[in-house]
Amino acid sequence: MIFCGRLLLLLLIASCISCAIKSDGVHFNKVATTFLGGSSQKTHNIKLSFTNAGQFDYLTSTVTAQIKSQAEKDEMLKLATQNAKQHIIEFIRTEVQSERFINSVANSIANSDAVPKHKGTASNTKLAYLVRDSVNQKRNEIIKSAFVEDAVLDVSSGLMVVTVRAGRKN
Repeated sequence: MIFCGRLLLLLLIASCISCAIKSDGVHFNKVATTFLGGSSQKTHNIKLSFTNAGQFDYLTSTVTAQIKSQAEKDEMLKLATQNAKQHIIEFIRTEVQSERFINSVANSIANSDAVPKHKGTASNTKLAYLVRDSVNQKRNEIIKSAFVEDAVLDVSSGLMVVTVRAGRKN
């Protein structure tokens, strides 16, 4: 009997901790959309994260660069970083304004468990337009906040992968 009581108490505590972790809203109310681009020589992608209420959270731009010698490493890191930042600027100027952006974001929302899907909530397309408006309102801050989040050099392939992040830091 005492064992069952302790077991129930342990399960209750575990359940409360689980609910507390889920209710913080930091990870469970975010949606992300990835936009791919570039050529086979220089690929890049932009990942846009936003809340389930349509507010911009952060975006990352990942760029690859081929390094032929160890002496090029620092120069290629600078060049890849500049390219990643330039992709962010171009993304905000052109892609965010396109219908492709609205469709991609709406599809991400439709496929996400983070956005409630019940009567009375905004449609996926309306949320996508809210995301667009949020990015447009914060465009200068987004560009100014860009920093190198990660830079990895695969020595065996000579490939450097640089990720620049803008918006929320963590």
